[in-house]
Amino acid sequence: MTDEIASNPFADMSPDVPQETVRDYAAALVKNGMSVDEINRHLSARNAAPLVRDNLDMAAAAKERLINDPSFSARYLAGDTGAVAEMTALDLRIARGGPSLTDRDPAPGDYTFPIGGRFPDAPIADVQKYHDELASFAADLKLPADIAKSLVDSHLNAAAREGRMTEDEREDYLLRYAQEASWREDNRRTSNGEQVHRVAGLAMCRKPSVDFSGYWQRHMQKA
Repeated sequence: MTDEIASNPFADMSPDVPQETVRDYAAALVKNGMSVDEINRHLSARNAAPLVRDNLDMAAAAKERLINDPSFSARYLAGDTGAVAEMTALDLRIARGGPSLTDRDPAPGDYTFPIGGRFPDAPIADVQKYHDELASFAADLKLPADIAKSLVDSHLNAAAREGRMTEDEREDYLLRYAQEASWREDNRRTSNGEQVHRVAGLAMCRKPSVDFSGYWQRHMQKA
């Protein structure tokens, strides 16, 4: 058992331990000198998300190890070009910033949308299927959980106000909300005036919406 633990630091860890706890432990191992690639192989065996290879935590930990290494410190203080270059490279990496070891892309399981009450008469399996589709869609767009929940709430509130919608209309409507959130994120450094000018110009060049022209426009009945 001792040899197994030495080769696999997760050998004595229960399969029921939450993935985030496992990844935090993995990050600590990397900071203590273990290879990210080796750790990620063990994480993959546990179906856990891998650690980020090019990350800020590793650079900071590497710098701390060098600072606490008497041999390296002596070389650095003596002006050894190799030691100076190594420390400079780490300083530049840290200055550049970036993700931490445990950062990862969102997964569908990160999202919980309380939509059951919206469809009281629908079969539970159908509601769960719709929830899973929304969660998968939000993960594909890498939306923060709070923004995704807000988009789903806004979408379903609008659906309730405007009347009955088909399944296709629900998906199209949520897609528009998600596209707007993504566009706002991509253009957050663009001035409001430029955003308005760009959106207005594009809107004037488009024909009526194929998806919603019969949904949101209220048609007058002939007398």
